[in-house]
Amino acid sequence: MAVTESSPPAHAAAPPGDAAGVAAFAAREWLVLITLCCATFMCGLDFSVVTVALPEIGTALGFSSAGSLQWVATASLLPSASLLPLFARVADLIGRKRLFTLGVAVFTLFSLGAALADSPGVLIATRVGQGTAAAMIAPAAIALLTGYFREGPKRARALGLNGAVMSLGFVLGALGGGVVTSGLSWRWTMVVLCVMGALALAGAPALPSIEESGTARRMDVPGAVLATCCLLYTSRCV
Repeated sequence: MAVTESSPPAHAAAPPGDAAGVAAFAAREWLVLITLCCATFMCGLDFSVVTVALPEIGTALGFSSAGSLQWVATASLLPSASLLPLFARVADLIGRKRLFTLGVAVFTLFSLGAALADSPGVLIATRVGQGTAAAMIAPAAIALLTGYFREGPKRARALGLNGAVMSLGFVLGALGGGVVTSGLSWRWTMVVLCVMGALALAGAPALPSIEESGTARRMDVPGAVLATCCLLYTSRCV
């Protein structure tokens, strides 16, 4: 019986060196990635650094109770969670780069306002603004990442780095927040957020302008309002 050799597969696996070369970022790609990761890091840092600083915030601004002090954290978390779907649609309507830049600018301004707050009401109001801005940044940043980096090794690496930076922000916020608060003041935690926001704004002009080509032009505003009301009711019950 004649034995014939099987032909090699048409698409052989690329050597490890070639795969690494494919996933390597160019200078422009690094700038885009660093800008988006900077904003992502800023949002992650904000969620954890404030929690650590709560005791000093309560003492400095004269919060009446622990329940009212908790609203410093809750006031940011509620809009950032409930408004995500709405701003994801807004990003498709007005452009992801525009929404990202606007979100970072708003976040930076409200962070400066929080650093200068002289009463519980002012601080909680600025925290609502920070949470709303975070809801603008998150969907726009992910959409820019997936739109700019083509599907494949580069996109996978970019998304992995973005997720790692977000986690790093949570960790460093918990660790560094105590150091900054005890060594300087809780207000400096907000100044750090302002600096991160300024860096992200400096890199924003390099971001690609990606528009949504879909025909749907409607935003689910009632859904966003309902989600906010449900989260608010749940937080008060807990």
